[in-house]
Amino acid sequence: MDLALTGYLSATLQALAELAGRRPAGLLPTRALLRAAWLLHTVGLGLRWIALGRPPVGGVHGALSMIVWAAILALLWAERRYALRALPAFGLPPVAALGLAAAAAPEAAVFGSPGGPGLAGHALLVVLGFGALAVNFAGGLMYVLQQCALKRGTLAGLSRRLPPLGTLDRLSFHALVVGFSLLTPGIVLGTVSAARLYGAGWLWQPTPVVAVATWTIYATALSLRAGAGWGGRQAAYLALAGCAGMVATVSVSLLLPTRHVALLGP
Repeated sequence: MDLALTGYLSATLQALAELAGRRPAGLLPTRALLRAAWLLHTVGLGLRWIALGRPPVGGVHGALSMIVWAAILALLWAERRYALRALPAFGLPPVAALGLAAAAAPEAAVFGSPGGPGLAGHALLVVLGFGALAVNFAGGLMYVLQQCALKRGTLAGLSRRLPPLGTLDRLSFHALVVGFSLLTPGIVLGTVSAARLYGAGWLWQPTPVVAVATWTIYATALSLRAGAGWGGRQAAYLALAGCAGMVATVSVSLLLPTRHVALLGP
């Protein structure tokens, strides 16, 4: 796991160097380094799964690590599917920062009632959904930057290395559909399971309130794109707003001392 995180950080620096037009000094190409780090991460998660006898999403460390794993997988797929060489430079920095947060998270911080019915499935669906929505954010950010460059009438420097607006819009939309399709049943499953364990009062805890607010942002973005024909800049801004909600959801769900997370003694 430590080797995987080191690989992610190195790939992030190389991707940013490539975006700036500099030749990376790494021994491996950025994409090869990122794939190797993801494979190491996969092995590490698999060994942890075997050791625990269940998916490694029962604590803060494992959940954050799984979000990083899912986000890297989505980035690798999207880069290959849409031939977006600039994508890692936009998607990797926040994902690598999340990897550092996972490494710093105490192993003793676990979810309340981790063995409750449906909670493991809830965690898996949510982290996979967040991974896809990280690509939605990266696509939206690149769209905004590219459109600003086009409005100025100049395609130089950074903008010259970004793909066309139509490609970015399709990437963002497809990532939104996949992420929302995973996030929705994940939130429903977690809310219902927690309500059965803790009672209806759980629905007014910070975790479900912020999660539903984030879900509403993505539901609004999807409905406006499908029903009102929204796309382009408006959809890109909604992707950025959704990412802010996603960060808030992860922060509240994993870092606040609520019923969602309990800090156990050694």
